[in-house]
Amino acid sequence: MLITGACARKGGYPGGGMGGGGFSFPVAAAPLTRGNIAQYASATGSVVPRLSGDLSSVASGTVLSVGAQIGERVTKGELLVQIDDSTLRAQESQAAANLAQLKASSVGGSSTAQAALASAQVAYHTAQLDLQRNRTLFAQGYVSKSALDDSTNRFAAADAALRAAQVAEQNASLSSGSSAATAQIQAAQAALATVERQIALT
Repeated sequence: MLITGACARKGGYPGGGMGGGGFSFPVAAAPLTRGNIAQYASATGSVVPRLSGDLSSVASGTVLSVGAQIGERVTKGELLVQIDDSTLRAQESQAAANLAQLKASSVGGSSTAQAALASAQVAYHTAQLDLQRNRTLFAQGYVSKSALDDSTNRFAAADAALRAAQVAEQNASLSSGSSAATAQIQAAQAALATVERQIALT
């Protein structure tokens, strides 16, 4: 392919040229070839992943540390975020103390009543022996009527205390095994288990 161009001016060019006042000048020629035309473009944007997901924790709280950064590869079971569990730890201690107190009250009430009953039984037998001895001594003329009366009164008081202790012990035994006490203990156990599960999620 040959591309030529020409122009003229009034009066021609000095030195003659092509036929009476014409002119000529050299031109460059090159063979026709196929090639690529370079094109450039600029743009702005953001690189996004093919797949993405939102992470959230079941337990809420202050984040103490982050175990992975953006772009890092993680595996199943790896700790990504550590949440402050100090509040939950305090709740766990309170729930455990509450459960222990309920158990102690359930068992301790019966134990206290049993100890009181045993003491009342000892006092009853002591007063009974004292009354029997004073009756014998009074019949033999060794003790006065007032001493015998005192022994009789002490025995009557010990007998009344024993009867009251027996009733208290029976009530304590029924209370320790009642459905209300059992329900309270079960509720405390459930509360403690809930806090422990929340701690495991942090």
